[in-house]
Amino acid sequence: MAEVLTLTMNPALDLSTQVERLEPAHKLRCEQPLWHPGGGGINVARVLHRLGVGVLALFPAGGGTGQRLCRLLQDEGVPLQCLPIDAETRENFQVTERATGRVYRLGTDGRLDLLLSNVPSPNGIALSNDERFLFVAATRGNCVWRMPLLADGSVSKAGQFFTSYGPSGPDGLAMDEGGRLLVANPGLAYVWVLGPRAEPDEVLTGQAGSSVTNLAFGGADSKTVFCTDSTHGTILMAGLAHAGTRLHRPA
Repeated sequence: MAEVLTLTMNPALDLSTQVERLEPAHKLRCEQPLWHPGGGGINVARVLHRLGVGVLALFPAGGGTGQRLCRLLQDEGVPLQCLPIDAETRENFQVTERATGRVYRLGTDGRLDLLLSNVPSPNGIALSNDERFLFVAATRGNCVWRMPLLADGSVSKAGQFFTSYGPSGPDGLAMDEGGRLLVANPGLAYVWVLGPRAEPDEVLTGQAGSSVTNLAFGGADSKTVFCTDSTHGTILMAGLAHAGTRLHRPA
C-alpha cells in the first residue's frame, strides 16, 4: 500500500531540445529531443520513488501526449493511476539556444518574445513571489541576474544580483515563501539561500566532489528541497524553514 498519494490536476509532457541558433520563420535543426513527465505532483512522486518511498501518482491524462506521459512514468517504475479524459494532455516545449545568450518567452498564444540577448550561458529562471522581478542564472558569468518584469511581460534594467565563485557558476533556481532565492552552484556543491539583498541566510553543502545542478521543493509541507547531484546520479535533500513558492499553472 502506498504511503504517499500525489494528485496532479494539470500534468504535462515536457519536451526539451537544443539548437545552435533560433531563427524565426526558418526550419531549425534540433538535437535529439528529451521527453520527461511533468507536473508538480508527478515530480514529487518520481523523487519519492527514487528514494524508496511507497507512492502512487494520480492524475488525469488524455490523447497521444497523455499516453506517452504514462509510458514514461511506467518506464521509471513509478506506480500510477491515470484517469482518462477527452482533452489532450498539455505539452511544454523548451528550446535552448547555444550560440547566443538569449532568453525567450513563449506565450500561450504561440507568440515568441526575446527578453534578453546577452546572458553568458543563461540557465535557471525564477520569479519573485510578487512576480515583479525575474532572476536568471548566468552560468559562465558565475552570477545571477535580476531585472524588473513589466506589465506587458517585457523586462528592463537588467543587473547583477549575486556573484558566486569557483569553477562552475549558478545553475538551477527556486524561490521559497519567505522571499528567499535558492541558487544551485555545481562547482562548489552548494545551494545558496539568499535574502532580498542577496546576502546568504543559509548555505547548504553537498558532499565533496558532488555537483548540485538543480533543485525543487516537495514533501508533505513543501519545506524539503530536493537537489540533483549530476556527478553521482543521486538526489540530495534538506529541510528548510519556509515552504517553496507555489508555481501557478494554467487552468
